[in-house]
Amino acid sequence: MHDSSLSVLIPAYNNNETLLRLLRSINKQSILKNLEIIVSDDCSPDILGISEDFYEIRNSLKIKWYRQEKNLGILGNLVFLSKKATNRYVVFAQHDDYYTDYLFFEESLNFFLKEPKLGLVFANSTFENSNNLYFNFKYKSPTILCGDEFTKLFWRNFMTSWSSVIFDLTALDKFGGFGSNSYCLSEQEGIDFLAYDQEEGMGFVFLISSYKKILIIPKSVSVRGLPPNRFSNLPRKNDKNFTFNDPLFFIFLKIIYLLKSIGTDQKNIINNLSITLIKNIGLRKINFKILKFVTKSTFFFALAFYAYFYDKLFYLFSKLKYLFKYLLIRK
Repeated sequence: MHDSSLSVLIPAYNNNETLLRLLRSINKQSILKNLEIIVSDDCSPDILGISEDFYEIRNSLKIKWYRQEKNLGILGNLVFLSKKATNRYVVFAQHDDYYTDYLFFEESLNFFLKEPKLGLVFANSTFENSNNLYFNFKYKSPTILCGDEFTKLFWRNFMTSWSSVIFDLTALDKFGGFGSNSYCLSEQEGIDFLAYDQEEGMGFVFLISSYKKILIIPKSVSVRGLPPNRFSNLPRKNDKNFTFNDPLFFIFLKIIYLLKSIGTDQKNIINNLSITLIKNIGLRKINFKILKFVTKSTFFFALAFYAYFYDKLFYLFSKLKYLFKYLLIRK
């Protein structure tokens, strides 16, 4: 694997307009000659990248273009693309995102080359049609963190855009790479937990942080697009109940189990992930505006109180049921 170049891996599905926008932003990167661009068209109903608009950009970037014969979904594309990459450092650029910092790739590679213990570059991003940052970091400039410091960041929220994360593929291989059952949901679990088949949830980030350092870049380097089309044509069974608390709850459990089983001495990381689970198990603060309204009537207050806690207890018990099932399987 090459250490001085970057593989930009693009899983794409059914959106020529945003894909072209992403490719044009990549074409402005300062180290264009050091980039390997690979696109996986995830069996889109309309074949991607064949219009005249793509002719010039495909030649300019020398893209390796693949079309899947069947829909692979999110994780399936990551597995496929990571196996095609020839460079040590890779980024999964989402087809609906685009880059606004054209030095991002170059600066990230420089950090990797200067710091041999670095396993991941984790940069900020903004949402499309707004200036809202994913994270309000306390850091004002690029900062290298150990795993303990890094995992504490997720007590409040979870991930940035995939397009803003560059990682060392050899570090990921330590845990089996994408598709490893050690931390990914199986196909059946994806169905049971109302997630995409084999939803992966970027669990590898925490595994890498157990023995590698993480570089935080507080500024936004990309914009996360919000198109109506997803990468997978496999619908969720119940969008209403699909939240951070469902598939990632069990992915975190698998990560914690794996960290313990390999004998890691990063107990603080395990503790931080456990706290994240507890804080996101489904219990939420009461909406005080609603509470203030219902207190005007004893009947409505009692009804709201019952409904709120019934919903949360039911959700909690459903979690515990799967948790016990998971623990029994692990035994």
